[in-house]
Amino acid sequence: MLTVRWGAFSGKGSKPTNQDCHYVTVPDFSGLAARGVVAAVADGISSSQVSQYASEQAVTAFVRDYLLTSTVWSPARAAELVLRTLNTELYVKTQRSPYYENPDKGYVCTFSAVILHQQKAVLLHCGDSRIYRVRHGEVTLCTADHRQTAEGGYSYLSNALGIRPNLAVDVSTLDLKQSDIFVLMTDGIAETLAPDVWQVLLKHHQHDLDRCAGLIAEAALNAGCDDNLTVVLLDVISTDLTQSTTYTKDGFLPFIEQFKE
Repeated sequence: MLTVRWGAFSGKGSKPTNQDCHYVTVPDFSGLAARGVVAAVADGISSSQVSQYASEQAVTAFVRDYLLTSTVWSPARAAELVLRTLNTELYVKTQRSPYYENPDKGYVCTFSAVILHQQKAVLLHCGDSRIYRVRHGEVTLCTADHRQTAEGGYSYLSNALGIRPNLAVDVSTLDLKQSDIFVLMTDGIAETLAPDVWQVLLKHHQHDLDRCAGLIAEAALNAGCDDNLTVVLLDVISTDLTQSTTYTKDGFLPFIEQFKE
């Protein structure tokens, strides 16, 4: 059976408002187990005064709607479809607001999520939050920051949820192993703490993941972070070795493909 421990911390840091949000659900395996464990983080863009509402809607609606999807879709396909719908909702919300001519002030946020299902981890990512995997002490960055550099060396966010009508999202699938740890964090921590710094904290406080997450955020704040602080830790205690559902390359159960022909 897939067994996961998790911990999280989210705080405003040195800013007046926390525009970050996170959501984690570990099903009790009575009803929603078929869709796996889901964790998501979102960071509202700082140029907007309403982006915290976007990040809250992003994580809560994504988890809620993904868990209700049909199992004839693979987790990756289902999650991507849910996220595309959510992107449209946020984009339309901005278009119907006073910010319709300036989406940088609208309902826009970064978004990164991990779905743990059977022996796979599905990652979805748009923006500059990050997802790391720690396996046997080795840290791997699993996402690429969606940022570009302008003249003069100024770096800016080039992709986010709700910024445009057509979503550009990175979707990837990794093998899931016992003792894997997935670390999701918003850019405040990611740009302040090097992985070898927070990995030391994780090594010494893995028994209490909530405390560990809080210590990581505290370390980032003490290191000069001037942004909101959010980190989610997922510790895979065991994977589901009894089930391995096979989907087609288009993300359907094989018998669904037969009906499509």
